[in-house]
Amino acid sequence: MIFIDYSFLLALIHKNNKHHQIAIEIAKNIKDEKKITTDLIVSDILSKVSQLKNNETTKLIYDYIKDNHIVYETSIEDFDKAISYNDENKKSSFKQSIIIGVMNKLNINRIASFSNDFEKKGFNRIF
Repeated sequence: MIFIDYSFLLALIHKNNKHHQIAIEIAKNIKDEKKITTDLIVSDILSKVSQLKNNETTKLIYDYIKDNHIVYETSIEDFDKAISYNDENKKSSFKQSIIIGVMNKLNINRIASFSNDFEKKGFNRIF
């Protein structure tokens, strides 16, 4: 299983993103793998798409994510763990702390992301 980060999804769907072509290649390489993301990332990416495109495009992206990813529902427990993690690791953003907590909880080591912070935390970043 591979965790799908916001930066990867944005690069995949935004043709002007500097990582777009790489994201397409990665998507081809991981197409048969189980992919997971969080509801927070889905919300963030749909918010971004709705700013840039019309509602029809937003729905297409939503359907793509829903049909091709497990969407983990973030809980209050996940927020509590992220708060604790953030206290110990001041250099992580809160969203990254949530992702790291979810990945640890679900025993996921691989992440599709263009943020090198995950490598620094010991995860196998696919980029």
